[in-house]
Amino acid sequence: MLEAAYRVGEDGNGKDGLVGYLKWVAVCHPTAFLGPLGIRIMLLQCAERDPPERSFLTMEELNQAVRDEVGLTGKEQTKKSAVPPKSRATADWTGQDFPVGSLMQVAVGSPAAFCKLLAAMLPQPPTASQRARRDWERRARMTERSTQ
Repeated sequence: MLEAAYRVGEDGNGKDGLVGYLKWVAVCHPTAFLGPLGIRIMLLQCAERDPPERSFLTMEELNQAVRDEVGLTGKEQTKKSAVPPKSRATADWTGQDFPVGSLMQVAVGSPAAFCKLLAAMLPQPPTASQRARRDWERRARMTERSTQ
């Protein structure tokens, strides 16, 4: 999923990677972006009421993290060929093997469905009991530090 979104990017050829794809969806398909994906992102942000312990990643760092995760070595672009190989469908403009090529086609052809899949990949916001335990552990660490 991440590799497909990364390779599609903002322009269908990987511009700005995952962030570029999400920008394209937000601008061109706001309903798809604000559906389950937007709701999950907002729930995660609301659940994290304390300031983060580390800073947020820059666009370059995020794209590098995706490249590292999916095993890409550089800023690979989609492979376009004038004549697709016989093993590929004529509609497969991606030049990528299954499942990445198919997911790229879904990402462009049906952004709403793709965003639902991306939303399903995101972690669930912590429950009230998980937040209470995290707060208790944070207070315990702070107490321990102040007594040292």
